Amino acid sequence: MKRKKSGIVPQAKAINIAVAGVVFVTGVFLLCFSQLLESRDIFVVAGMSILVGAAKMFGYFSNDMYRLAFQFDFATGLFMSAIGVLVIVFPTSAAVFVPLLLGIYVMLDGMQKIQIALDAKKFGISKWPLILSTSIVLSLVGILAAVSVLKELAEPHVLCGAALLADGCENIWITAYTVRVRATKKNLLDMLEEKEDDNE
Repeated sequence: MKRKKSGIVPQAKAINIAVAGVVFVTGVFLLCFSQLLESRDIFVVAGMSILVGAAKMFGYFSNDMYRLAFQFDFATGLFMSAIGVLVIVFPTSAAVFVPLLLGIYVMLDGMQKIQIALDAKKFGISKWPLILSTSIVLSLVGILAAVSVLKELAEPHVLCGAALLADGCENIWITAYTVRVRATKKNLLDMLEEKEDDNE
């Protein structure tokens, strides 16, 4: 039996890291250079949301063996794509609901990564405590952003910017680390399969 192709895992990894970088840059933009979520900023957020949605769904359909980083990405990708479409369809109302939805997204992303950390422990990934601790921090940032929007404790662009900046950082390092580990283990298993076939 011929060795199986590695599929689209490397491409999914690279795309997700790149898009996480876009999320980080968008967070910096909203935090440092935006005063209000006006039309220009809203469409920046819309484009980012659609990119994130597409990248996450692409990652979900990769043949990543353990699917730690990508295991929740189909639903999350649909959610982010829906945010992007809603912003484009209802741009004048977007400034009201987008900050809250982004806060909820960051909160859920952090909570999903808490489960990823627990699953990583089962697979013997040594940095699972770091994944867990940073995921808890990300969840708290998302909760704080959502509560602050509801209570009007800060400007929406500050809340969105801080939440997206934290989410971008978290996704860059977790995707870079966990997907690399899984790809290595998958290649090892493929080599073992080849040896078994040679011995038959």
